[in-house]
Amino acid sequence: MKTISSVVLLALGLSMSGCAAIDKVSHKLGYETGVQVTAAQMKTFTDGKTTQKDVIKAIGHPMRKEMIRSTEAWYYDYTYIAPLPGQANTSEATVFEFNSKGILKSHYKTAAKSQDPLSKAAGI
Repeated sequence: MKTISSVVLLALGLSMSGCAAIDKVSHKLGYETGVQVTAAQMKTFTDGKTTQKDVIKAIGHPMRKEMIRSTEAWYYDYTYIAPLPGQANTSEATVFEFNSKGILKSHYKTAAKSQDPLSKAAGI
């Protein structure tokens, strides 16, 4: 009985790790563009303290810049299109807003995850 339980547990473990491996491989097959700013990177920036130079050093120059009154907004856009039906697509922008002295006022993400239209219509 112990042998059967061990075999079942081993098979279950292998099947679960196989799914993770498939997800990892399929992610590499998707279309990806822009700069993805991770949650860990976002935590390193402090409003009222971080400078424009700090942001550039950590993640590079922004793709877009805008002046909104006395605030300079920097945008780091990121898009990922999944290769397989049923996987989520990602389209997000990470925004950094600086005051006139180049000090970070606020930083945040605007994000949208969506399923491809065919998978959504099929209910997958």
